[in-house]
Parts: sequence; structure tokens; C-alpha cells
Amino acid sequence: MPAPYRNSLILNRVADTSPSLRGLMCRYLWRRLEKQVQRLSSGAALVQPAYLLAIPHCTTGIGHSVMELNTAVVRAQRWGLKYLHMPLREPWEGFFSFGDDEDQSADVMARKPIIIDLPYVPLPDEPEQESRLNDLIQGFRSEQLVVFRLFPKTSAFAQSEGSSFLRGKYMKRRIEDPIENLLGDGKVNVAIHIRRGDIMPMMKAGVGSWRERYVDLDYFVELAKEVEALCGRNRVCFNIFSQGDLADFKVFDCLSNVHYRLDYDVFASFHNLVMADVLIGSPSSFSYLPSLFSDGVKIFRSPFWHDLPGEPEWVRFEDGDDVDRASVRFKLTAALKHKKLI
Repeated sequence: MPAPYRNSLILNRVADTSPSLRGLMCRYLWRRLEKQVQRLSSGAALVQPAYLLAIPHCTTGIGHSVMELNTAVVRAQRWGLKYLHMPLREPWEGFFSFGDDEDQSADVMARKPIIIDLPYVPLPDEPEQESRLNDLIQGFRSEQLVVFRLFPKTSAFAQSEGSSFLRGKYMKRRIEDPIENLLGDGKVNVAIHIRRGDIMPMMKAGVGSWRERYVDLDYFVELAKEVEALCGRNRVCFNIFSQGDLADFKVFDCLSNVHYRLDYDVFASFHNLVMADVLIGSPSSFSYLPSLFSDGVKIFRSPFWHDLPGEPEWVRFEDGDDVDRASVRFKLTAALKHKKLI
């Protein structure tokens, strides 16, 4: 494991030992940052470009890792810094190619820049701490190259601010290395991601946070039936991405045109979640990540630990919507009309 990932992983594990220890580390970083600003408060402005770097966690799911990377993209945009790319673990770096045409961390670090470690800003984004960080960053003066480094596991809540970056890099990569689109010609293509693989063992053992992540199949079936009714039974094609036995998903046989992609290739699954006209997601970073790349309608349960933007193509299935079907139909109709799917 390369040193930057190893050091970040060690820091993560130390910080995760207890909330008080993480707090102590962050208070130290705040004080050190303020002292550095005071010491460098006079002189010329920062040499441009000043960089912002995230070191993606190398042992978590890929959704979490990409969101750490995207946090550097989002905050670099907010703070007027230049995004510095630290590669994801393979094979994901080659699949996404986020580093194409970006300055690479290894090259910039070889120039011996001043490295400024930033304190942790918890989720959701806290405007006061964000503003405080921005003011301190803007207060830096140095004739040397500067790299600001995000605290490990820092993840911006407003991930959609980086969507154009993510989608642009991804679509360029797919031109160079295409993946088959499972799209029915002339159909409204609906991709349903049902999280099962990692939570079923936890559920059976009664351990872990599976209750926050498990959603009964009836939820997906009812949503799919609403989409089918609005779009027209003969105009919809459903692709169901999950893990398990086909017999467990027979409840979806009521749909007119359904294809089961069980234990499907992970890269092809991700791609077709991105490309769908309508994405019905699970409480999962692997569902949420393709929604940031997607140009279609995105449907998620709310509340969710990820941000669900207020744009018309984002549909929040909220508490009570399982009873108030008229509310669900109204939201779906607005989103489908916005994307000219009905």
C-alpha cells in the first residue's frame, strides 16, 4: 500500500477510536492552521495554483471513496483552489479516469510544496466552519507552492456540486472504453438497484446497521408500477440490479418488460445505472454515486444520509408516501415531465 494511503488509513483508525480523540485532533489542526496564517499573513499572495488534495479511503466501498475525492473537487471550486488528483485504488481508477488532464499528486509532491493539513468539517456541511476554513485559506501568503490537504474521511454533503466534473470525466472515458448499454430502443429505461449482497448476512446475524439500508421489495415494486402507469405499460423497460436468487425477485413479474441482472458485472451495473432514464436507488453509496453522474430522473427514500438536491429530476420518497399514493404520483409526474419522458 503506497505511503499516502497507508498514513491516511492509520490516521482514520486513530481518529475513529473515539469521538473525543477525533475532536482533539481537529482542535489541534484548527490551532495550527490559525498560527500558520498569522505567521504568513504578510507578503505576496499565494503562488497559483494552490492545490486542494483528498486521499480517498482505500478500504471502504467505492462510493465512499469517490465521494471523498469529489469533496476535493467541490471545495476546490468553493475556495478558488485547484483540484489535485490522488488516484483511486485499481481497477476503479482506470474505470473512472478522474485524473485525466488533472495535475497528479505524485508530480506536485515531488516539487516539495508546503503541505497544510485542514481540520475535519463534519456532515452535513456546516456554513460557519466552511466560512472559517475559507477565510483562513484566503489568508495564506507564500511564495512557495501550497497544497491544502483534507482531513481523512472528509465528505461534503452537497456532492451534486461536483456532478459536471464526475459526469464529464466518466463519459469521456466511456467513449474510449465503451460498455454495453442495456437500453430498450424507444423505451423509457428504468434501472432499479436493490441493495442485498452486503446486508443480508448482517440481517441474518442481527448485527450491524442493516435496518438503515434494507428496503423491502414491495417499495420498489410499487414505485415501478407507478412509473409504468405514467409512462405507458408498453413504453417501459425495467432492469433490476441486485444479488441473490431469481426466485426471491418474482414479485417483479407483474411488470410488463423486466430483466433481472442478478450478480451482474459491477462495472456494467454501475454504467447502466448511470445511463438509465429513471434510476430507483437504495440506501447505498453504490446507488447514490451513479445518480451524481446521471442525466435522468433519480428516486430515493428520504431521509437519506446523502444530500438529495431540490432540482426537479430528483424525487424524494418521504415518510407517508407509501400511504399517500397521490403524493408519489404527483412527484413522479413532475420529474418525468421535466425530463420529457411523458
